[in-house]
Amino acid sequence: MKIPIALEVEIPEETYVSLSSFLEEHSQWDFDRVFTVAVSHFLADQKVRTQVQSHPEENSRPNRTSGY
Repeated sequence: MKIPIALEVEIPEETYVSLSSFLEEHSQWDFDRVFTVAVSHFLADQKVRTQVQSHPEENSRPNRTSGY
């Protein structure tokens, strides 16, 4: 079951102008889609950081994206 969440945030004017310009130039995107992607990336980044902090021994092993 999806639970709706209402948010009210203030963003810097420069961010607002950039977002507005992006949405004007990319008609297939809307604010909800941009916001969903941004939050998804933020949460994924936080999960990765949490895992790295929880398991420091894993940091010593090279991964496929490190170029080793």
